[in-house]
Amino acid sequence: MGVIVGNLSPNDNYQKYKDSIQRQFEQRGISNVENFNYRIILKDNTELKSAGGIGIIDCLCFDEILVESGGIDLSTIFIN
Repeated sequence: MGVIVGNLSPNDNYQKYKDSIQRQFEQRGISNVENFNYRIILKDNTELKSAGGIGIIDCLCFDEILVESGGIDLSTIFIN
């Protein structure tokens, strides 16, 4: 099992929840699956299954949105 962290490429739906996610970040330091039913979908439409949860870090102070997840079976990820 492993942990992954990377930049989130938000789709149009993200804008509907952005304010809530940023408030959760300000209150707790992260917005996680306890707040929303987050899923990680890769560009090839593969869904990563996370045993340890998924969190989003979106702060007004940063230009990037980060996503992190723990408990990933890294042997199922093929990186080109």
